[in-house]
Amino acid sequence: MIALLLASLLTTTPEDLPMSSKLTLFEPQLRSYFRGEVQESWVFVGLGAAAVVGGAIMFTRNNDFLRGAAFPLIGVALIQLVVGVAVLWRSNQQVSDLLGLANSDPSAFMTQESKRMAVVNRNFTIYKSAEIVLMILGAGVAAAGYVKKTDLAFGIGLGLVAQSAVMFTFDLIAERRAEVYVAHITGLGR
Repeated sequence: MIALLLASLLTTTPEDLPMSSKLTLFEPQLRSYFRGEVQESWVFVGLGAAAVVGGAIMFTRNNDFLRGAAFPLIGVALIQLVVGVAVLWRSNQQVSDLLGLANSDPSAFMTQESKRMAVVNRNFTIYKSAEIVLMILGAGVAAAGYVKKTDLAFGIGLGLVAQSAVMFTFDLIAERRAEVYVAHITGLGR
């Protein structure tokens, strides 16, 4: 009898658990996903603020290269600030709403959150493609500026490459975090 009990405990898989137990196991995954989003957003806000200040200082210098680099530095920094602040502003309420839905209607939670995350993941493809295009464009502008000895164009190009590479890197990290989260959502339905 004890052997049968031990055998059943050892062979229980997550799929065999009742939904309430699955949700208990899932909650830390949801919180981890959003904690990562918030942490990355603080980095975005910090980098964005530093880039705006740095770009403003660079723009005031009597140096065409620095002035050129300031344009994409400030432009992308404003995107970083807006995205970072938006995620910070909505994340706590979003976690609360999602946990409430998961506990009250697990099926609706899985459907809604799976759809939302499908859009999030599709958007990463768009963002990364745009960032790659901007890196290539920036490299082209930098190369043309270098060859033609146009410091302004050289600065714009290098600034665009640098900022696009930063955004690309953060999107790769966020995309991986989203993939792990989606795998956990999918596991709830098994």
